[in-house]
Amino acid sequence: MKILLSLEEKRLKFVTEAEFARLFKIENQNTLNKTLQRLNKNGILIRVIKGKYVLASADYGDFELANFLVQPSYVSFESALSFYGVLPQFTYTLTSATIKRTKKIFFSKEYEYTHLNRNLFWGFVKNKNLILFRSFSVKMLFIVFRFVFCFMNCPIFVFGRRINGIQFQLFGFR
Repeated sequence: MKILLSLEEKRLKFVTEAEFARLFKIENQNTLNKTLQRLNKNGILIRVIKGKYVLASADYGDFELANFLVQPSYVSFESALSFYGVLPQFTYTLTSATIKRTKKIFFSKEYEYTHLNRNLFWGFVKNKNLILFRSFSVKMLFIVFRFVFCFMNCPIFVFGRRINGIQFQLFGFR
């Protein structure tokens, strides 16, 4: 009960094994595992994936959970388009972009993470709930790029520009 009050006092919705060990000063891995198992069994924490837990009493959204499950990642592709109102239908799979490997996670719904090259992992913004989204303008740039490249079969050229030591790749059409 003391652990639950402490987690709620810190306003945590999600916690990793490492964060939990640091918060409660647990150094022994066996003790940490048993504590987390007991909290999971008693319904205080819910194990989402290995090493990541959700506080059972927490009120969180699907986008927040998507950002927590794989870090770094941001909500992108069809989910971002649906969020911005570009897609009229609701997407059942919540799609995100990450620099880690592509994977799918099932927890109350399907979360899909698509690998992006580090050079393309940019153009995301935080909303008021601190959820990372692909920005609308960048998303529209990628939609236009995909449409012209895939359906119009136009030759495409790529040019880069370095600003403050950061390489930006821009796409052009002939």
